[in-house]
Amino acid sequence: MDISLKVPTDLNDITVGQYQKFLKIQDNNEDASFINQKMIEIFCEIPLSQVMRIKVKDMSMIIETMNKILDVKEPEFVNRFFLDNIEYGFIPNLDEITFGEFVDLEETLQDWDQMHLCMNVLFRPIDISHKDRYSIKEYKGGDSEDLKGMPLGIALGAVFFLLNLGKELSQVIVDYLEKDKLDPQSLVKEALHKNGQTTKVFTASLKEMLQNLNISLK
Repeated sequence: MDISLKVPTDLNDITVGQYQKFLKIQDNNEDASFINQKMIEIFCEIPLSQVMRIKVKDMSMIIETMNKILDVKEPEFVNRFFLDNIEYGFIPNLDEITFGEFVDLEETLQDWDQMHLCMNVLFRPIDISHKDRYSIKEYKGGDSEDLKGMPLGIALGAVFFLLNLGKELSQVIVDYLEKDKLDPQSLVKEALHKNGQTTKVFTASLKEMLQNLNISLK
């Protein structure tokens, strides 16, 4: 019996949500054969019962293709994309990131299970656009799962972008403190000091997450 399926050709054919599902399978199983079957089931979007009907030679080819796709080096940074007819844009200016956005970003980047929440911070629907410039909607937090459907390559590209701009994120905290407009005893200022001290931990978390996914940091 011939099985019709669409095999992804690059990272952007895989969604963040699909990758989250696959990582859970990979983390909780040691059976390589079962992991390969689930990889095809999840990324090619076919029932596991149909995966078992794929010819051995085709199975090997699909697995090899998928492994090459997942053996990513450094995905290109893309600041705009469409999902369900909505255009999303990356935060236009990191210098303007709010304290709430920074805290949520730091927390969600340490757990791939929450990567869609991290993307909710970094990417928002575009409300005004003119040529290459745009503005995005205000960040309201929450646990929206909309961006589980975003392309994996764009999500990873944003993570690498943040890693490369770790010093700039640090500078944001320093700028807050140097303005010295907060009460010296305020809990907010104390929290900013704490985050300034833990920026190295934040960057280390990014590196560890990428290394755990076997993603090259070159």
